[in-house]
Amino acid sequence: MTASLRCPYCLYLFWILSLIAAVQGSGILYPYGLAEGDATVPVSDDGGTGEIALAAGFPFFDQVHSSLYVNSNGAISFLVSVTQFTPDPFPLDSNRRIIAPFWADIDTSRNTGRVYYRQTTSEAVLNKTDEDVRRAFVVLSNFNATWAFVCTYAGVTFYGGSSTTPTNTFQVVLTTDGRHSFVIFNYLQVTWTTGTASGGDSVNGLGGTPAQAGFNAGDGIRYFSVPGSRTSSIVDIETKSNVLIPGRWVFRVDEATVVAAGCTEAGTLYTSPVRGPALGGTAIELSGPCIQITSNIVCKIGGAVVPGYFISDLKAMCYTPPMFATTSSVKFEVSIDGGTTYSHSAEFIPVVNTSATPDVVRVREDAWTMTGTYVIQWQSASLSSSLIDVDILGFSISDNIVTNHWIRLASGIANSGLVELDSLLNARGEVAVDAVGFGAIRLTPSGSAVGQNLTKPCLWSDVHYMLWLLNAYIATELRNGQASTSTTNVFTKLRDSAVKNGSFLRNTWQDTKDKVKVHYQWVNDELCDHWFEEDSSWTLHSDLPACPVVLQQAVRDRGTFEEDPDCNLDAPGGCYLRPGAVHCVQSNRCSPSGGGQECCYGSDGNLLILADSQYGGGSQDRAHRKGCPEVEGVVPLLSNFWHDELPYQFCCHRSSDKEGKCVDKFAARRPSNDSANYNPPRPVVSIGDPHLITLDGLNYTFNGVGEYTLVQTTHGTFTMQGRAEQIRHVNGSLSSATGWTSVALRGTNETVEVRSVSSVRVDVYVAGLRVDFDTLGDSLTLYGGISLVRNPATQAINVSLDLDNIYVTFSHVAGLLNFMLMLPHSLRTLTRGLLGVWNGNIADDFTTSNGVQIPVTSSLQDIHYNFGETWRTSSSGSLFTYDPGQSHTSYQNPAFVPTFVISLDSVNVTEVTLLCGDHNQCIFDYVTTGSAAIAVATKRIADDYQTAVADTQTVVACGRLGAPDNGQRNLTDTNYLEGVTIEFSCNEGYSLEGSANRTCLSSSQWSGQPVNCIADFILFPVVFILGVSGAGIPVVVLVMIIVRTVKRGGADHTEKNQVQPEPETKEIEVVKTVSEDDMVRKGYQWGSQEF
Repeated sequence: MTASLRCPYCLYLFWILSLIAAVQGSGILYPYGLAEGDATVPVSDDGGTGEIALAAGFPFFDQVHSSLYVNSNGAISFLVSVTQFTPDPFPLDSNRRIIAPFWADIDTSRNTGRVYYRQTTSEAVLNKTDEDVRRAFVVLSNFNATWAFVCTYAGVTFYGGSSTTPTNTFQVVLTTDGRHSFVIFNYLQVTWTTGTASGGDSVNGLGGTPAQAGFNAGDGIRYFSVPGSRTSSIVDIETKSNVLIPGRWVFRVDEATVVAAGCTEAGTLYTSPVRGPALGGTAIELSGPCIQITSNIVCKIGGAVVPGYFISDLKAMCYTPPMFATTSSVKFEVSIDGGTTYSHSAEFIPVVNTSATPDVVRVREDAWTMTGTYVIQWQSASLSSSLIDVDILGFSISDNIVTNHWIRLASGIANSGLVELDSLLNARGEVAVDAVGFGAIRLTPSGSAVGQNLTKPCLWSDVHYMLWLLNAYIATELRNGQASTSTTNVFTKLRDSAVKNGSFLRNTWQDTKDKVKVHYQWVNDELCDHWFEEDSSWTLHSDLPACPVVLQQAVRDRGTFEEDPDCNLDAPGGCYLRPGAVHCVQSNRCSPSGGGQECCYGSDGNLLILADSQYGGGSQDRAHRKGCPEVEGVVPLLSNFWHDELPYQFCCHRSSDKEGKCVDKFAARRPSNDSANYNPPRPVVSIGDPHLITLDGLNYTFNGVGEYTLVQTTHGTFTMQGRAEQIRHVNGSLSSATGWTSVALRGTNETVEVRSVSSVRVDVYVAGLRVDFDTLGDSLTLYGGISLVRNPATQAINVSLDLDNIYVTFSHVAGLLNFMLMLPHSLRTLTRGLLGVWNGNIADDFTTSNGVQIPVTSSLQDIHYNFGETWRTSSSGSLFTYDPGQSHTSYQNPAFVPTFVISLDSVNVTEVTLLCGDHNQCIFDYVTTGSAAIAVATKRIADDYQTAVADTQTVVACGRLGAPDNGQRNLTDTNYLEGVTIEFSCNEGYSLEGSANRTCLSSSQWSGQPVNCIADFILFPVVFILGVSGAGIPVVVLVMIIVRTVKRGGADHTEKNQVQPEPETKEIEVVKTVSEDDMVRKGYQWGSQEF
């Protein structure tokens, strides 16, 4: 009192100075105060701010919030303010969504303590939040904040206190990148816990019901409490931490539950990144276990054990080994006791990406197919060393077991970014590559790698055919002038033969390689022959999908096929291995026997076939490129390379006799499919408001509010449901239109749900769990045959149910989902639901859930109530996931009355015409929503649907007819489509049986009869002994057998509805009888069985 009389403005001055000084506070706090641009909460007891609009949406408990309240009692809240001064125990309901750094009875009118807050996009602040988040959560090591909210409670005391009672200073920071969100609690000083109204002492603020710290979802279910909350120990929170910084606590809050940073004795392992190249060498930061500098860290990844390295008490690191697993992910475990126990585990995704440009580039790949020069190039800055080591990882497969072969080519060479391997090979001398047919080149900082064990990051080339290494192998032996006595496999046999044929020494390495060049194509021919012999005991697949007939179908049939990453319309240069091809597709999944189908198309859009000497033709794969979890030993990429890619290289791409090796041998064991029996998929769409086009092509509009069955098969193998909600007009009001905000589908395996979360964000859930694309990547193949692709810019989502051959493309506009669904022909006649009965007859498309058909000429009102509403789902049959507090009932409104007829009176007709033309669905959406974006998207997708329908029309193909044995054929075209005629003829000495001209008919059958070339009559003498004459001379009968030899051919597939003729019967005729003397005189040998 005395001080204030002497200096009435001193207290105010002290307050102002404290605000300025606050900026410089302790290092635990982010800068705050008036100098930072902070606003202050009005001085009050149990007060706060009004609703504060946020410049960026903040995800909290799986919902995005656009506003919040700062409450003086130590809490930030969403939806409603918090004035309660005594904290109730979490969880709380009634939408009390709370972030509470220190919820207690604070009274800012008791002293000079104040509450400051600001939103910020300051680079300095965001950099600090990035640092704090990345340190706390290694799985989000690439987090980049775009917004932050800093709220500081500075020097505040409790209700019932005074200017002399203890004070607390703490801070809460909210930050987000738009997808992930985090909360940081910073405690500089905590000396009291309780106001007097909550039972606290009026002098020290202790006792009673202490403060609560944590998070509440407001649904009465979900919450998280900081250890010590509502207990006396909360006063020590400034000395504790979950990130090893006393007074700092960090949490992730965008998921359905709060995730605290920190370590545990056992449980979930967090890794960053969570995926990496299957070749290995990825540096993985990991957290979860509580680590000490003396811990013996070991990582086990996919069963392979590698050493780990200490970074901090919360973080360690290890480098992935090669891991070509048969499953889409492998188990990642960590031990801190040298491998005795593995306390924490996670899943890691090995990525096999043949389309990405490798870090180590093989310069002029064409030179690598001959004798060099073998040059590799890389970014030298990518390796943190002036000296590097060069290794080869080669692979071989025997009895379905992959063996790794490590070969050190060089140690301690300059990290120059470019090197010729020729010189390294020359200096290396003997190269033991007996079992290595393919592999990759690895570069590592010198001394950092021994086999698969690494201490620093590495760089890899692509996996490739290592003929260049075989050439060097042979050249080395030539130079050494000695042949090995070992002939254990084809490689050593080739080496021995090469040495034998070039036994003289060459003066230089290049001279030696030139000698090898003579053997180049011969080597491949020998390898082809060897492979053909070994592979002939294996039975070809009979369970592969038929190739699409033409290119347009192949591009559209994404439920069954995907583009070859090496040869496609977007990367035509990659088709050099398939000469003449412009686009190839591969079957999405392995067949039950483990195989795959490759289909390639020429510039005319027609299928290419190897057996027709179209060397760019596709082929069946013994091992699917992606691997096959269901079939033992089919490993991603490696099995396909060993069984399919290498033979293609031997016999086709690098052979000197393509007709003999590629056509006669490779095509015999890896035949091209001829598209016989292929049926294209059927597109169906829902767009905008929503307008649906059934599987049979019937257009209608259905505006329900609720969850509905879109498609359901009669045998229950596939179901697709949609959740429709009211659309907001651009003026902010709820319109009478609805749209899909979530779509769920389930095939053979798990349910996939695509959900619009906001106008700019889509989430995907698989088996009820949200897919974190930001962490996992934008393209995922999940176990169970589910493939997902996200476009992060547009939020478009592609879903492929590979096991069911179903493909859906989702686009996202203004918070609504549009989709185009591709269903396989196998589901024809089996569908029901809002998308109709697929049978080619629109008359029954409006079949209700209880089997009643309503006329397709019904009014929109009758369609809505008598058809659409019958497909409303039940809670027991719903495929959707629900946030806590939500249920099936939350989204149902059967009383909603939509707009059935629109009026153009309230719109600018000229504007609508410019936007939509005469497109009725576009016009409808613009009138009902006012959104040009929704209307334009409706028109665009409707146009794409029409193109998709045209692309998936049935194209008649009859299948390949080859030339008969001992005959030829002549085609009027280079395909086997409707109208094509094949003319057959026979070689001299053979007669044609069957139809000389056969035409592909609209029934997908060939006209006429199968063709055979029959040999003309041939006389074969056969000797019979009838007895002995009286003179002791044998009586012999010489019989001439006249045989019409029939060799059937001219068909590569079983022709439909045609019975193959029975084999011809041999005709026998007795010609004359002769004696032994006559036979001897004529030169026949008695008793001989050879004629």
